[in-house]
Amino acid sequence: MKKIKIVILVLVVFGLVAAGIVVYFFDKKTEGLESSKADFTLTCDTIFSEFVKDKTSATKKYLGKTIQLEGVVGSVEKDGNNVSVIYKTEGEQGNVVCRMDSIDAPKLNAVEGQKFKLKCECTGYEDDLLVELSFNRCVLIKE
Repeated sequence: MKKIKIVILVLVVFGLVAAGIVVYFFDKKTEGLESSKADFTLTCDTIFSEFVKDKTSATKKYLGKTIQLEGVVGSVEKDGNNVSVIYKTEGEQGNVVCRMDSIDAPKLNAVEGQKFKLKCECTGYEDDLLVELSFNRCVLIKE
């Protein structure tokens, strides 16, 4: 009888520890970019041109980095809670697409033709059918 109580106690303790670990990792919030310092401050035209000229070098330099972008808004696409700002690029054929962080998406009031600044994480460059430089977790820059 004593062994059964010990086994049950061990299982209960193990279950509580496992539940605590699960709650910790699933409830953990990712740090937003609003409080982080930008690794680079660039215009959309500058960074897009760098990727067009040398994709490999630019990928090593910018991928996963926090970048403050400034450019002219080409369009804003809204799909439910998902909002993307597409910047115009001068002289190059392609898009700079910035997907907003869900916290800042409702606050976005960008319109076509407006100069706009965002802080984003560079997530890649695709040059298959449509040339696209992608940024995620974008937040509004408070000036």
